[in-house]
Amino acid sequence: MPWRRTPTRSRSPRRGGCCAWSDERCAGILRRCREALSEHGRVLVVEPVLPPLVDPRIAGLYLSDPNMLANVGGRERTREHFAALCASAGPAVTSVPALPAPNAFSLIEAAPA
Repeated sequence: MPWRRTPTRSRSPRRGGCCAWSDERCAGILRRCREALSEHGRVLVVEPVLPPLVDPRIAGLYLSDPNMLANVGGRERTREHFAALCASAGPAVTSVPALPAPNAFSLIEAAPA
């Protein structure tokens, strides 16, 4: 698994590390990040976050989900899916603001529960 040893820190950023992995592997990565955090630390994940209902304005984002699933076993996720995934690994999602246009990424912030 990637990132086997993560030094203790106040923030543990990850970019593009979740969509390429199955829920089980992603939970393992988030668990290791949580273990490495200081008491008041945060896990920061920059990923595309799908809305709960299909939005035709970002149709291309949905096309990457079958690609991720078929080629690497990963998937794109909704905010609710990220919240459940983080909760299973230790940290709790505290915010998910969208990053400025034109990108389709959000900053998922999670803190020790």
